[in-house]
Amino acid sequence: MTGKKAVSPLIAIVLLIVFAVAISTLIIA
Repeated sequence: MTGKKAVSPLIAIVLLIVFAVAISTLIIA
C-alpha cells in the first residue's frame, strides 16, 4: 500500500463533493 498514498486524499475529496451535491439536491428539492 506504499504506492497508493495519494489515493486516500482523492477518495476523501470525492466523497466530500458527492456529499455536498447530495445535500444541495435535498435542499433544492
